[in-house]
Amino acid sequence: MEEIIQSALEYITNGRGLLIGRLQNLPLIVENLFQRKVLHEEEVSKIQAEVERFDQTRKILDWVSAKGEAACYELLTILDITRKRTLGDADLQQWISCFPFKEDPEMTDYLVVCIDIVLLNMPS
Repeated sequence: MEEIIQSALEYITNGRGLLIGRLQNLPLIVENLFQRKVLHEEEVSKIQAEVERFDQTRKILDWVSAKGEAACYELLTILDITRKRTLGDADLQQWISCFPFKEDPEMTDYLVVCIDIVLLNMPS
């Protein structure tokens, strides 16, 4: 197995194919992102206006990724805390469990060291 070192942003970017269309309970994710001030009211409205779940997921991932490392870390934290309601799929549960969360909320240059078969075999 190979050691993979990734930031939260890279982890979200590399997991995008796994997340699109498979995240569940998007309103819960969006509400948590809003409460944590990752998303603004206008962004929440635009996500809610999307009819297709695929499009909602893409918007969430695009906006969170564009906001950088701290926003991606917040999303990963939300997915971990809500995993039973948002990550019903066994592959997604394994994917999130591979991200070692740092206890320091002031995370800035956090790097992830993850040895994970799921990531190595993830479709591009």
